[in-house]
Amino acid sequence: MMGMKCVLINPVQLVCPPFGLLQIASVLEAAGCLVKVRELQAPQTADYGKQIDATIEYLHNEDPDIIGITCMAAQRFEVRSMIRKIRESSLRGRIIVGGVHASFMPEEVMSWGADFVVIYEGEETILELLDVIRGNMSPESVLGVYYREGSAIIKTSPRGPVEDLSKLPLPAYHLVDRRRFTSRRGEIRGRWSRSGWIMTSRGCPSTCTFCSAHKMFGKRVRYRSMDHIFSEIALLVTNYRIETLVLMDDTFTVNRNFVAEFCKRIKKEYPRMFWNCQARVNLFDDEYAKLLKNSNCIQVDFGVESGSQKVLDRLKKGIKVEDTIRAFEACRKYGLRTVATIMVGNPGEDVDDLEMTKKLLRRIRPDFYAAYFTTPFPGTDLYEEAKNKGVLDSEERYWHQDATPVPFSEIDIKELERYVRKFTNLNIVKNYLFNPVFLFDMLYFGITNPSVAAKIAFNIAMGNSKKALSLVANSVYFKMET
Repeated sequence: MMGMKCVLINPVQLVCPPFGLLQIASVLEAAGCLVKVRELQAPQTADYGKQIDATIEYLHNEDPDIIGITCMAAQRFEVRSMIRKIRESSLRGRIIVGGVHASFMPEEVMSWGADFVVIYEGEETILELLDVIRGNMSPESVLGVYYREGSAIIKTSPRGPVEDLSKLPLPAYHLVDRRRFTSRRGEIRGRWSRSGWIMTSRGCPSTCTFCSAHKMFGKRVRYRSMDHIFSEIALLVTNYRIETLVLMDDTFTVNRNFVAEFCKRIKKEYPRMFWNCQARVNLFDDEYAKLLKNSNCIQVDFGVESGSQKVLDRLKKGIKVEDTIRAFEACRKYGLRTVATIMVGNPGEDVDDLEMTKKLLRRIRPDFYAAYFTTPFPGTDLYEEAKNKGVLDSEERYWHQDATPVPFSEIDIKELERYVRKFTNLNIVKNYLFNPVFLFDMLYFGITNPSVAAKIAFNIAMGNSKKALSLVANSVYFKMET
């Protein structure tokens, strides 16, 4: 019997591939479905209305049984518009929406016109929904979904996490544009190269108030087997000739034995492969730094967040300022480059706290850093706090890249914006404007894509570095491989 036809949509193409969507795609392909993935450019880089119209035409031509859409909070406007347009077009495919925003705001997503919302991990759920759509199974028996029954929206019991991640097929990379891998980008800061992205685990033991990872994937960290991980690395190396590897685990350094085994194997099988990872400062020391450095890890990203212990405690970060200092000293001792991300506009934060953050940055001297407004995303404790305090005067405006900060503290909004702008401008200069390879590629791109290059230059000239960086990240494919 011919497999069901599925079109999966990534509503806004980001720098890294849509891992959740590609994992669902591979599960569907393994079940015999005919799967295609369609990605849309970010609204600030292309006419989004025309992209939706083109997608509707594409869906009419494909006539899929399933239209799957992933949704993060920052994509909610686009997903809402997409679903409404699909409904107006009388397409027969059933609309299934998953992702972080759908998992924590399922009734909202259902109100846009979705047939099903899948909450949390969806690999097992999607296979059962195939049987529902075929008429072989009742939706009420599927765990982890919202669905319609007449005018009512029905919620089923939650589904547990996927226990054995190594049983999942590898992400369906072949369904997305190969330029994601064969073009040079600065995914590892300061190193302009062809990069691949992988996740070795799911779950996070931390309970930071601004993050939903421990709710989305659970507090227990589940690991893939080394053979499964390295089969994915081999695929990326063989098919796309990647030069660097980005580990996207929320925190890679939870299990020392796992990290040691990974380091030993990558050094043996890919001795010239440079890579980076994310770590928590309280789960990092000299031993980790030496281990990573000896296996060609060249950069570690840390969520520093703040130099104020008061703020860190309010965020339930579970770290001490002294932990941050020790972690950065360990990296410097062994020659690992560092990235520090900081948050501005935290609950209870005042100007003295921001000055403590500046002082800490001077002390730890990260190679790169980036500053963000503290944002109460759905699914986080911070979101519930913001609702209870009544500081979300219009929720829709807070979850997008250029959104104004949420007034958690007594600091004037303009003052918060000034701090972030200062941090971001320095980030642009350090990460890009003094990188000769980047400058060469920008010159090449500017000649071949003058309209987008002009927009980037205009935003830099106007002091809008954040918008310029967004244009670079979302629209530029540098140096296509031939």
